[in-house]
Amino acid sequence: MSIRSIILVSAIVILSKASPLFAQEDDDLLLTMPAILAATKEPEPDPFPPEWGVFNEVCCPTSRATFSVTLNGVTKRSTSPSCNAGGEASFEGFSTSTPGLKNFSSTLRASTCPDLGSNFQIDFAEDTRYLIQIELQNGAPTIVLFTQEITEPSPKKSGETSLPAREGLTQTLTLPMTFESKGANKVDYQAVEN
Repeated sequence: MSIRSIILVSAIVILSKASPLFAQEDDDLLLTMPAILAATKEPEPDPFPPEWGVFNEVCCPTSRATFSVTLNGVTKRSTSPSCNAGGEASFEGFSTSTPGLKNFSSTLRASTCPDLGSNFQIDFAEDTRYLIQIELQNGAPTIVLFTQEITEPSPKKSGETSLPAREGLTQTLTLPMTFESKGANKVDYQAVEN
């Protein structure tokens, strides 16, 4: 049997009986759509690894305040100027991790405000970015977790001073900080004025 010409969507495709795109029936070549779809289907992209970052939205009236979060020996920090000086906190960008339950430790330190600390867990998932932020809620510094779907990896920048992108962020968790040391002559934290 000779090779036949088959017209499909204004294109002429010439294939032999051995082609996986065709099935043989009574010496006729029949186009099989599932085979075409399988041959043209784009491969699924690999998932993005989880990313996490830290940001500080509280300040101490007369001294800098540093919010530090540690995961598996890696510490990320965000430092705000004194409330009197004003200005945004620093932001170190996002780091990648692996999926699964993660144990974090965190501290909030300022020379003229109380020392605070908290331990917490987050269950990391693929294709998800996590922003661990400290902010003032009901007059007390509180850890707030925001999540965001990853559509492209974050740029690997260090020492960024701009706020992280907030589009598409979803608040998923709040955790109170606990006093480690009130100390003498310490004053209360305040919210950063943006």
